[in-house]
Amino acid sequence: MKAASAQQESLRREAVKLRHQFAQGSRGIFSGVLPASKVTEVIREECEAWRDRVYSPATTLRLFIGQVLGEDRACQDVLSRFLAERTAEGVAAIGLNTGAYCQARQRLPLEVPDRLYREVARALEEKLPKEWSWRSRRVKVFDGTTVSMPDTPQNQNAFPQNSEQQEGLGFPIARLGAVISLGSGAVIGHTVVACEGKGT
Repeated sequence: MKAASAQQESLRREAVKLRHQFAQGSRGIFSGVLPASKVTEVIREECEAWRDRVYSPATTLRLFIGQVLGEDRACQDVLSRFLAERTAEGVAAIGLNTGAYCQARQRLPLEVPDRLYREVARALEEKLPKEWSWRSRRVKVFDGTTVSMPDTPQNQNAFPQNSEQQEGLGFPIARLGAVISLGSGAVIGHTVVACEGKGT
């Protein structure tokens, strides 16, 4: 029972750190829309039981978001900043080998960031002034793009080459689509599908 309560407290502390990370600097908008309690709730619901490790789901999520939004997106940079943070807090140092962090990212269920971005979008929509609506309606736009990815068997299975590509040539291509709030700029919903040519 003590291990479970210690894990709960650790999760709560990491959720608070996640919120504080984005409450600073130009990312202050997150401070009012992503409460630590929501991060904790989503992680508890979406993550299977985890061992008490350096890269807990909350820590991994926080580091990964910082990596995506940071100037230097290298795993090594993320770990350097995390080491500096731990040193400043007087916590045991970590090694700078990126393997454990990368494995922790792979263990993090996709549902965690997916639910959290939707929560942020919902909260931002609720905070929009009424004057930002058009005829009392929230305006939404749709945008899309394509991305190519490494030619691995796993990617080929999920995103097979379309009929316009010669077999064995080219890379798997995914088509991304997003519904975006014109008022807040937040992505409200998204989809990722295999690209099946120009009409998809």
